[in-house]
Amino acid sequence: MRRFSFCYLLLALALAGCGQQENAKTDTKSNAESTAAGAIAAEMPTGPLPKDVVPQHYDIQLTMDPDAESFSGHTEIRIELNRPRDVIWLHGWELRMDKAAIELADGSTLPATYEQVNDAGLVKLSLPETVEPQFATLVFDYTADFFSGLDGAYRVEAGGDWYVFTQFEPTHARRVFPGFDEPAFKTPYNLQFTIPESDKMVTTTPVTDTETLDSGMQQLTFAETKPLPTYLIAFAIGPLDIVEAAPIPPNDVRDRPVPLRGVAVQGKGEQMRYALEHTGELLAIMEEYFQIPYPFQKIDIIAVPDFSGGAMENVGVITFRDVYLLIPDPEKAPTWQLHAYVEVMAHELAHQWFGNLVTMPWWDDLWLNEASATWMEAKTVEIWNAEHPTEQGIAGTIARAMNADSLANARQIRQPVESHHDIENAFDGITYSKGGSVILMFEKYLGEDVFRDAIQYHLDRFAFGNANVFDFLESLSHISGKDIAPAFKSFLFQPGIPLVNVDVNCAEGKPAVTLSQSRYLPLGSKGDSNLEWDLPVCLKYGTESGVQEECVMLDEKQASFELSAQSCPAWVMPNAGGVGYYHWTLDDAGYADLLEAADKLDMMELLAVERSIKAAFAAGRMDTDAALDALAPLTDSDHFEVAEAPMSIVAMAKHYLVEDALKDEVAAYARELYSDYSLAEEFKPGKAPADATERDHHVSVARFLAEQGEVANLREAATQAGHALTGFGGDGEVHLDAVSPDYMSLALNVAVEESGAEFFEHLVTLFKTSENPLIRRTILGALGGATEPALTARIQELLLDPELKRNEVPRLLYSYAGEPENRVEAWNWLREHYDEVTALMAPDHASSLPFIAGGFCSTERAAEVQDFFADRVKELPGGPRNLAKAIEGIELCAAQKAAQSDSANAFFGGE
Repeated sequence: MRRFSFCYLLLALALAGCGQQENAKTDTKSNAESTAAGAIAAEMPTGPLPKDVVPQHYDIQLTMDPDAESFSGHTEIRIELNRPRDVIWLHGWELRMDKAAIELADGSTLPATYEQVNDAGLVKLSLPETVEPQFATLVFDYTADFFSGLDGAYRVEAGGDWYVFTQFEPTHARRVFPGFDEPAFKTPYNLQFTIPESDKMVTTTPVTDTETLDSGMQQLTFAETKPLPTYLIAFAIGPLDIVEAAPIPPNDVRDRPVPLRGVAVQGKGEQMRYALEHTGELLAIMEEYFQIPYPFQKIDIIAVPDFSGGAMENVGVITFRDVYLLIPDPEKAPTWQLHAYVEVMAHELAHQWFGNLVTMPWWDDLWLNEASATWMEAKTVEIWNAEHPTEQGIAGTIARAMNADSLANARQIRQPVESHHDIENAFDGITYSKGGSVILMFEKYLGEDVFRDAIQYHLDRFAFGNANVFDFLESLSHISGKDIAPAFKSFLFQPGIPLVNVDVNCAEGKPAVTLSQSRYLPLGSKGDSNLEWDLPVCLKYGTESGVQEECVMLDEKQASFELSAQSCPAWVMPNAGGVGYYHWTLDDAGYADLLEAADKLDMMELLAVERSIKAAFAAGRMDTDAALDALAPLTDSDHFEVAEAPMSIVAMAKHYLVEDALKDEVAAYARELYSDYSLAEEFKPGKAPADATERDHHVSVARFLAEQGEVANLREAATQAGHALTGFGGDGEVHLDAVSPDYMSLALNVAVEESGAEFFEHLVTLFKTSENPLIRRTILGALGGATEPALTARIQELLLDPELKRNEVPRLLYSYAGEPENRVEAWNWLREHYDEVTALMAPDHASSLPFIAGGFCSTERAAEVQDFFADRVKELPGGPRNLAKAIEGIELCAAQKAAQSDSANAFFGGE
C-alpha cells in the first residue's frame, strides 16, 4: 500500500482552498450576471420595439465575396429620437461589432455599447449619457458569417460556383445589417456593395454607378429605394445570368415602361424565357384592377437553386424556387409546373400592392398581405386565362383551410403575435388559405364591383405607409355603406369553422327556413363548440318556377325566415356559389334531394357538397356506407375535381379502418369506381388528353388506381414509361419527350416500385448529375416512394448525403415517411438520426418535423411523438404549435378510426 505523505496532504489542502476561493468568485460573478440579466429582461421589449426611436433612412455598405464564409458591413441609420434616451433598442443577429456610435445633431459623436441580449436578435445599444430628442445617426462597423441555413444572406453552390442569395422575411434582415427589423418602420435605403469584379449582382433598385477597385473588386452603387420595411430588401451575387426582357409597356394606368429581367445561376438564364414572356401580362391585369400603377422602379425575377419557401415578394427582386421559373421547353413541361409558375407569380405580384405598397404594422396582420395575395392570385389568373382551373384552385384553398381550421389548436386569422414563435406560426394555412377564403366570401356578400372600389380606396389611402385590420375594415365599410366590421371580425378574431344546420319547413304554407349555428368539430376534438359568427349564408334552391337564390346574415345562434318562393323547394343547396366559409347539414331527405339535383349545381357548389359530406363523416354524423353512397355518384361528374370526391375516404378505409382481410375488397371497390377509365396508353407522348384539366384528373385517377394493384396494364405501362424517360437499359440519359409530361412523376414512382435496386441506383446517378430542378424534384419524389427494405436503407443513406440541397432533404424525408409501408421504419430511423438530419435542413423545415409522424393513427403513437419532440422543437421557430397540431391530428385520426371501423368493415365486407 502506497503511503500518503504529509506533503501531498498540504498540496491537497492548498488546492482545495484555491478551489473554494475560485468558486466564491464565480458565484459572485454569476450573481452579478443574473442581476444584470434580470435588469435587461425587465426593460427589454418582448413584442414590437418602442416607437420613440424612429428610423428615417439607411445607408448600407456591404463587402461580400460568395467564395468567402463571412462578410463585412458599414451601416448608418438616420433616426428621430422622440424622448430622452440612454438606451436604444434595435435588432442585430450574430453581428461581430467593431464600432457602434451615435452622431448627434450638433456634429459630436458618442461611442455606444452594442449588446445582443437574446437569441431573437434583440440588441441593447447603451449610450454613455442621456441624449435629448433630436435627429441623430447610428453608425456601425461589423463583420458576420453568411448564414448556414436558408435565411438572411446565405451561400449556395451551383455548377461549381458560389452565389449569395437572401431571404429576410420575417426577421432575418438583422442577420445582415443592424436596424429596426419590423414592418412598421418604412424608410428609404441607399445601398452600396463591394463584390468580386468577375461577379454580377442585383438588388432592390437599379445600379447608378460602378467603380473598379485595385483589389480585384468592384463597388456598385444603387438608386435610393422607396420607403420600405427591412424585410423587403434583397439581393443576389455571383456569376449570374441576367437576361434582359422587353420592358413591360405603358398602359392606361401606368405612363412609363417597367424594366424586366430574369436572373439565374450561370448557364440557366435562357430557361426563363417562358416566365419573362407572361410576367408583364399578369402585372397589367393587376394594374387595371387596382387602378394604381406598379409602384416600384423595376422587376427582376430570380430563380434560386436552394430556397426555403416557394417565392418571396422582395421589392424589385422577386425570388423563386428555381423549378417555378426554369422552364426550358413549355411543350415538355408538366401542367403542374406551368400552373405553379403563373399562380406563384400572380401571388408575388399581388404583394407589390398588398404588403409592399401598403404594409402591415406588425406581424399579427400578416394575413392582410398573404390572404389578400392568395385571393388576388386566383382573380388575376382567371382573367389571364379563362381555361386555367381557377375554380379548382379556389376550392382547394377552401378545403385546405378547413382541414387546418378543424383543429382545436388552430390559430385565428389575426392571431396575437407576442413571440418569435408566433411570427413563424403566422405563415401557415390559416393565414393564407382561410384568410383568402374569408375575403372571397365577403367579396361575394358585398358584390365584386363594390369590393373592388373599396380595395382601390384602401390602397390609395395608405400608399407607401402602413395599415392594420381596423383600417382595412374601415375602408370596406366606408365604400360599401355597410358596417361589415362585426361580421368580418367574427372570422378574424376567433378560430374554427361555422357549422350551419338547415331545416326547411313547408308545413304552414309558405316555406320557411331555420338556420342554427355552432362550431364544427370532428370526432375526438376538445375544441370549444360554443362559438358564434356573423355569417353571410346564401341558399340556392329549386322550385316549380326555376332556381332561386337568397342570402341572409346569420348573426345569432338561431334564426328563421321565410323564403320568397311560393311553393316548397324541391331541393336546397345551403352554400350558393360554394364560397361560403362554413360547413352545413341537412336531414337525410334533404341530402338525397340535393344529390338528385346535382345537375343544377355548378362545380364550386358540388365541391361544397363534397366538403360537407366529408365533414359529416369526420364528425361521426355519417358512417362509411352513407358517406360513400353519397359520394360515389359524383364520380360521373363532368367536373373532374368533383369526380375525385370518394378517393380520400376510400384511402382512409384501406389504410386505417378495415381489417387486413378486407383490404383487397377496398381495392376492388376503388377499381370499380373508375372502371370506365383506360389510362395505360396515356403515358406515351401525344396520347394524353388535350385539355390540361382533364389530364390532371386522369393523372389523379391513375395514381389512385396504381395504388390498388394491377389495373388494365397501368403499372406495366407506367414502368415502361419510367424506363424510357430515364434511358434505363439504353443510353442512360433523360428523355423528356419519351413520356407525356404530366405522367412523368407517376411513371417514375411506379417504376421504382416495380424495377428493383438497379433502377433505383440508376435514378440516384441521374439525380446527382442533373442540374435540372424539375428532374431532381421528380426523381427525388420517386426515390422516396420505394418500400423494399434494401431500397429504404438507401433512402436513409441519401437523407444524410451532403449533396442534397437543404430544401431537398424534407422532400425526400416526407416522401419516404409518407408511404404507409415505411411509416414505422421512417419514424424509428428519424428518432435515431434526428440531429444529423436537422443539421442538413433549414431551421423552419426542422420546426415542422413533427408532421412527419402525421400518418400515425393511435393515441400510443401520439404519446411517442409528444415525448420525442417536446424538448427538441421548443426552441425552434414555431415548433411548439406545430407539435401540438401534429399530435392533435394523430389523436383525431384515432378517434375517427374507433368510430368508423365497424361501419367500414361492414360496408366492404358486404354486410
